[in-house]
Amino acid sequence: MKLSLMNVCGFVFLLLFLLLVTAGCFFLGAFGPPHTNVRHNDLSPCVIKPRNEPHPPMVDSINCDQLGAKLVEHDQSKLQVVPLKSVTHYVHIPNEKRGARMNRWYQFMTVFIDIQFTSEFVKKVIEKNAAVISLNITVGYKNTNTIKEGSWSILASGHVSRVMNCHYNENDFPSCNHIQLFELGSVHHSFYLINVNFDPFPLEKTIPDHRGLGPVKEINMLEIHHSGGFTIIFLGLKSIMLLVTSVIFIYYQWHMSALNRPANVIEKTLREVVITLIFMNLPLEYLKLWYDLPWMVVLNDFRQGLFLCALAFFWAVFIGEHQNYDNLSESGVAKGIGNHLKQLLVVAIGCLTLFIYEFCERGIQVIFPFYSLWSTREGQKVAWLLVLIALLCVLVYYGVLVVQAVRVVVTLWKREKSVEGLSETARKRYKKVFFIFKCQLVVTLTAAALCVATFLPSELLLHQWQNVNSYQYSFYSGMITGNYGLWNAYVLVTMLLYLPQHEDQDQKSDSTSAGDIDMQQLMAKTALE
Repeated sequence: MKLSLMNVCGFVFLLLFLLLVTAGCFFLGAFGPPHTNVRHNDLSPCVIKPRNEPHPPMVDSINCDQLGAKLVEHDQSKLQVVPLKSVTHYVHIPNEKRGARMNRWYQFMTVFIDIQFTSEFVKKVIEKNAAVISLNITVGYKNTNTIKEGSWSILASGHVSRVMNCHYNENDFPSCNHIQLFELGSVHHSFYLINVNFDPFPLEKTIPDHRGLGPVKEINMLEIHHSGGFTIIFLGLKSIMLLVTSVIFIYYQWHMSALNRPANVIEKTLREVVITLIFMNLPLEYLKLWYDLPWMVVLNDFRQGLFLCALAFFWAVFIGEHQNYDNLSESGVAKGIGNHLKQLLVVAIGCLTLFIYEFCERGIQVIFPFYSLWSTREGQKVAWLLVLIALLCVLVYYGVLVVQAVRVVVTLWKREKSVEGLSETARKRYKKVFFIFKCQLVVTLTAAALCVATFLPSELLLHQWQNVNSYQYSFYSGMITGNYGLWNAYVLVTMLLYLPQHEDQDQKSDSTSAGDIDMQQLMAKTALE
């Protein structure tokens, strides 16, 4: 691959461009609207009125009898008065008293339930190694603020079981984590109603002296949705990046088509990276403003994963092509992608593992929003296994990348010594190319390190437990926009840095005054010496 002979000022300008775009995108997300908004709602308990209808309407404030808070403690004596199976908890999203409505800019919505048990009961759960609760969930919707019975349409319903993870907090006080109820990949409607029924079965066989939920102090609902302001900023950013990357890619392809030689493996891989980047930059989320597309969240994760997979392939090929000198042909050009099968196999395993995790989690939620891979003990083991395999692949890949980069730097250092005997003009020309190439290696390793340090944790930290509105800025939001800006800026800088020169320009220049320097051939000479 030939390195364009731009001057040092031009290269410094490209580096400043990369830094400014990354920093600007980070601060745009960090100091702009938060990535998610959190709303807390209290569940209202109701006694179900007996009805002879085969499909009775959802329980709402107009067709239920309100229960007092003491009646929802669900101990044995209270159950003799009101059976647990006759109690339905309902909640409006958003709260009907606030006069608000949901917005299609919200993109997705996740709902959790927070059951606060008595400390004595939680201690028993911890001693018996957690417990499982079963519940029936029904989600309804409407788009007009009509107050009448039967105005809600059912969106989804199902029977689910959830594992309770209880522990002692930092104050040595027993407590249980929030329990995820469902996740919607599209917020297409204005109002939502949730009905929850708890099964009146023993919580756990090891705790037979408690029925239903056990002693409960309070039940709250936690609703998290994508911030509308963040969605507007991010889609605007994607639209700008789509335009810029498309124009630069067309310019790059025009230079490639003018060459009288086939593209080498690095140029082909770079082209694939740019194509996946443009595919990722397409602001398809605008379609959700008109259509109910719950699968769009999965498609977005797939597009991002596809780009990162292509980028990891490019980094392995880019550094490997300048390190595998024993496999160079007589012309000094590497034989092909077969020289990097080990690194590419690690990338493929990592990407495939994350794809399986995404499909098992959000993919199934498109059809059944109440499903969660983390809801059962077996599912948690599978989820952690997939995450650990992906993490291991990422660490092995980056370790090999660093080792190869060190070998390339050592070869560059030897080559720098070998050009001391050349003329002053040729020596300056070679040293300038060495400097630019070493900086490109540093930028590549830095970008790879940032991807490793932020992408995988961001996949696990999909839900923020704290109220993000209480912060003046959000590091998580800045991490998302900063990574996005870094990926785009890095690919743009790489395309401009390795922009092919026309053959007629190469023919007008000699080997020491103009044209491009083929780094593979140049460094192969050092390896053979």
